[in-house]
Amino acid sequence: KKTKKMMRKAVAQRRAHRRKLGGEKGHKNEIVFEGKMLRRSVAIIAMMILFYYCYNFSPDGALTTVHMSFRQKAGDTYWMVRSLYSRFSTRSNDEEKRKSPLDAFSARTKCLPQSSQLVMHLKVPKAASTTMFDLIYALRQERNKFAIDSRPLYVSLDRPDRSRREYAKYLSSFRVPTVRTAHCPYIDFARFDQPRPAYFGLVREPSARLRSHYDYVHWGPRSAWAKFWKGQDMNAPTFDDCLYQSSSFEDIIYKRGSCLFWANAQLAYYCGIDCLSTRITTELKYAQNAYDKAMVNVERDFIMVGLVERFSDALLVLENVLPYYFHGVSKRASSLKASRANTNQVHHFSSNTSVLSKSHRANISSFNVSTYLRHRILPFEYRFYHRLSALFDLQFKACSSKIRENKEALASATENDLDLPHRYKRKEKKN
Repeated sequence: KKTKKMMRKAVAQRRAHRRKLGGEKGHKNEIVFEGKMLRRSVAIIAMMILFYYCYNFSPDGALTTVHMSFRQKAGDTYWMVRSLYSRFSTRSNDEEKRKSPLDAFSARTKCLPQSSQLVMHLKVPKAASTTMFDLIYALRQERNKFAIDSRPLYVSLDRPDRSRREYAKYLSSFRVPTVRTAHCPYIDFARFDQPRPAYFGLVREPSARLRSHYDYVHWGPRSAWAKFWKGQDMNAPTFDDCLYQSSSFEDIIYKRGSCLFWANAQLAYYCGIDCLSTRITTELKYAQNAYDKAMVNVERDFIMVGLVERFSDALLVLENVLPYYFHGVSKRASSLKASRANTNQVHHFSSNTSVLSKSHRANISSFNVSTYLRHRILPFEYRFYHRLSALFDLQFKACSSKIRENKEALASATENDLDLPHRYKRKEKKN
């Protein structure tokens, strides 16, 4: 409004000045001046619209970025460009598109192969996430039959449903077979009228994952980008000493970088965005609801949830339930070098792990650290882990029997069944 008033005042003053001068020359100069003012006004309005668009939306217009920080916007733009390049360079015919309905129950119980246009890798931190990330990129480079999207999920705390709807619509818009691998909690696509993707993931023993996450944040070989933006406290106490030395229970729960800040992360990721809260650690009733939601999501949308401790078995199952994407992944994993996130990993342990300090005696009693984590901090995540372990055992048995049957059928097949060239066929003996 101030700009408009200033422009009108300047135009009025100029016109009055030209009237005093009079003549045809003054009239022409007045027209030229008004043309310059019009062009400047259009340029200012265009710059304001461009600034508004860049502040509120991503460069491709798919996501709202008003709630993101500058670092998050920069990271989103980087992964958006990589995703676009991956999709445009993928060689996939229209006949190879996967549009058949998903049957997660048959995949888990009968090891039936599934075909899906979109595969979602639920990438939980410190659960073989980077190893699987490297394997997926290696398979893509070999065959170039599917694209990869690793765009991070930044949820608006004020409007979480809007963020979920935008990401579901964005991921469902891909026209080539795509594997999504990024640190992202579960999203119910059907809730936003989008086709259900094929989910798969890996879980790890809860206490070991929590210790590994704490060690990795403080002493792990993080990327230069992560160190620049997030920092790395190399002088932090060990995991056990963090429990001993903290003055209150709230310090190790709510403070970012503390030993229990990432507790129950696996349960929260499989539950969804609504469960990404410290309440899952501090309130047992909230943790019970998160466990129930996570099991419903697994039984409905996940074709496999493997165990990090049985990583090779999980790859074998993936080869059978998603052959289009993961054919040959077991052989590729044997030749893949050690993951960059887990090389030279040093786990720091305290020399005293028997009894906790007096400051926590009211909350932790006389348990040792392992018992305290299992029964007081991670009870429902342990329950979730054991339940998924039982489901994976059944799925692996089904896949193993199926592989055995295929090998026996192949061994017992005749040469005519195999359709070998004529020179390899044995000559039939004359009667």
